[in-house]
Amino acid sequence: MKRTQDAFQNAAASVSANGELLVQHASDAEQLKLYGLHKRITVGSKLLGDRPSWIQAKARAKYDSWRSCGCLSIESAKEDYVHLSSEILHRMGVDIEEIQ
Repeated sequence: MKRTQDAFQNAAASVSANGELLVQHASDAEQLKLYGLHKRITVGSKLLGDRPSWIQAKARAKYDSWRSCGCLSIESAKEDYVHLSSEILHRMGVDIEEIQ
């Protein structure tokens, strides 16, 4: 469990540090998945507020991504986040020490 937490923190720090570059290399679907997993891990599965209207397309997509991760356990969400962020960062040529 601690190893998964450490790997998640390391991955989240790497994603944050490389955010501008990540936007260029990750698809919209991958970015949304990372967002949803991160929200599941850091905020939980209880969604805050109502689903944004269709006019707010970006906010609605983020909300839906978070909602889709609600059935995952925290541990599974961390593992998925580490795996996906590792794949994206590897494509970018960014090495992450001790990510796994």
